[in-house]
Amino acid sequence: MFNKRNHFKTIIYSFIIVLIQSCSSESTGNLVESDTTPPSIKSFTVNNISDNKIKAPIVISTTLELTIDVIDNVEVTDVQVFIDDVKVTNSTTAPFKFTINVSNYSAGNHLLKFKALDAAENATLSKEIAFVLDNSLPSISNISIDEGAIIKGTNTLTFKVSDDVGIDNVAILFDGTPIANITNEEYKIDLFTSNINDGKHTIEIIATDTNKNASKKLINFISDNTGPTIVINAINADDVISDIIKFSPKVTDAYSEISSFEVLFRNKRIQFFNNATIDSFDFDPNAYATGAGIFKFIAKDALGNTSELAINTTLEQIQALIKIKIPQDYFSTNIVKSWVFASKMDGTPINTVRIVPGMTETTLNSSEAFSNTDHFMITFFDVLSNGSNRISTIQHLTTSSPGTMQLPSLNPYSKDSEATYDLKNFATYNNIKSAGLDYKGKKLSDSQYKLEYLQPKKTNRMYFYSHGASDPAGSYTYQYVNSPVNNGFSLNSTDFSNQDVTVNQFMIKDYLPKYDLKPVLTIHGFDNQNDYVNNVYHELFNQKFYTATLPLTYPLNTNFDVYKHRLVSENYITERKGTPLANFEKPNWKVKYEGVSGNTVEITTSGAAHNVGRLWLKNKNSIGASYDYSWTFVYDSKKNNAEVIVPSLPDALMNLDFYTLTKNSNLFWQVKQVEVTGYDNITTYKEYVNNILKNNTKYYTISDHVASVYHVNGYKEYPVFIKDLFN
Repeated sequence: MFNKRNHFKTIIYSFIIVLIQSCSSESTGNLVESDTTPPSIKSFTVNNISDNKIKAPIVISTTLELTIDVIDNVEVTDVQVFIDDVKVTNSTTAPFKFTINVSNYSAGNHLLKFKALDAAENATLSKEIAFVLDNSLPSISNISIDEGAIIKGTNTLTFKVSDDVGIDNVAILFDGTPIANITNEEYKIDLFTSNINDGKHTIEIIATDTNKNASKKLINFISDNTGPTIVINAINADDVISDIIKFSPKVTDAYSEISSFEVLFRNKRIQFFNNATIDSFDFDPNAYATGAGIFKFIAKDALGNTSELAINTTLEQIQALIKIKIPQDYFSTNIVKSWVFASKMDGTPINTVRIVPGMTETTLNSSEAFSNTDHFMITFFDVLSNGSNRISTIQHLTTSSPGTMQLPSLNPYSKDSEATYDLKNFATYNNIKSAGLDYKGKKLSDSQYKLEYLQPKKTNRMYFYSHGASDPAGSYTYQYVNSPVNNGFSLNSTDFSNQDVTVNQFMIKDYLPKYDLKPVLTIHGFDNQNDYVNNVYHELFNQKFYTATLPLTYPLNTNFDVYKHRLVSENYITERKGTPLANFEKPNWKVKYEGVSGNTVEITTSGAAHNVGRLWLKNKNSIGASYDYSWTFVYDSKKNNAEVIVPSLPDALMNLDFYTLTKNSNLFWQVKQVEVTGYDNITTYKEYVNNILKNNTKYYTISDHVASVYHVNGYKEYPVFIKDLFN
């Protein structure tokens, strides 16, 4: 039923549509049958000339362009175009625009007309429009400047023009601006490019014949009146040259090829290249007499444009004292300014270099000759962001020892995070400690323990130990856990053990408990030899002994493969690979600070087998941030047994407050510590320089044991570990 109803509706709709169309067709048909009015031609243009302005025959070259405006009371159905009474085209749709190629018609006179028709075949015929066909355009040839030419200066443009009916005018346009009209058949004009910008330009020639037909020729060219660009990065104006320089000139030209490049020094040719291939070359100042000298770099392009660059320099026969290699991270964020300078052993400055971020190496030179046995010292000077001055001097160096010195990187370990853990079942008097290369802990209270994690992470376990202050050996327990710990971790005494812990003893010869600073023993454990080389340690014990009774006892966890220990007792320090000795004996050395005279720190030194001396000057009183200083020295303890010379600051630092302070004749250097040290497997200071300082080698990878005797300018002060660079 549903399908039949839809089918019936479709038939009804179709019938209605047919009926409507029939009525419409009939209505239109009636209009056409009754139409007797022809279309009306309102206006037209021929080649953009309006019909009311056509007074004479139009001269046409190759194309007719028509626009015809026609109206009708019903509808325009066709517009036809005739040339010489022959229909050539038509259009049935408005707008009625035509483009007709007439290049195949013979030259001469012709007639144009068009007819408009409506649907009733009513027609209107236009008037005849006379036109003259001249399809032979002027010819432009023999142009003296080629397309894409590169030219300079004044150039004469010549060309030829011809036409079958005669030339009326030739116009010359430069970059679209008319510069000449030629009517005398002398087709020549001078182009002046010296006063225009280098780069792309155009010349356009427009030739018009007597029939007003026009031909155009557009020539693109490049003006180039400038010599090549010369870039020299190897030297700067007023440089003092002492080392061999590698020149890698960059010579470029925006438009022309490089034809030659010449290098002169003191007006004498030292290099010449006769094409665009310019190789790098070396300049050795030692081949020339010292003094002023001008480099001249002369480049020519293919057009003969010439550029010259002159750089004034001075040659010096300078000797390299030491090359400093600087790690990428040396210039830390807390350093505001940094220098390194060389001095004679009497403290007189020789050469200063400013260290800036990104610098990877520098060389300290001397204009005076130094033999392989002549000594000098170098000083590193940093101004920190808090205004203080951090200084370090290394003495008794020679041109061959070390020759090159690699500076250490900054301490790579920084705080990553911290966490607090519960303490359970420990007695109040228990010391609880933990420390390693990348972690350190602290007891906050009887119930809380804080652990600080450092980065980068090197260990995968953490060592905790506990003992009583009065009996560290007998009460020692430990826990060795995987790192990182889980979220529910706590330090519980029930998890600590004394398994494999032994109680050991040691003696100290000439130990004077009544006057002695309390001995301090530190023991580090390493899981394997590789960890020892890389100092991946865990602190197993670090305690001051309060008893005056010998022998002294200490606990030792025997589960580690490698050990290192450090003992400080009175004025004696020793650090050794392995577990503590049964008997320690201070070397028969003495060192003592006596006083300061000008820039000389007076000391007394005695004994044998030590080879490295260290001195630390440090401001102990508040004298203002910009005057505050910490100055360390490393020197040959055999050569400097009575004094250490403080070098004078060079004038490059004269704007610093600290520079002014050091020029004060009343300055009294404040000595913090002086010491002498002997190293296993290192018998001379020169060996220390070449084996340790030269390549920033960790001393414990070469020496299994080190011993020092020190003097602190104060009663009963423990020594500070004086570093080779900066404390």
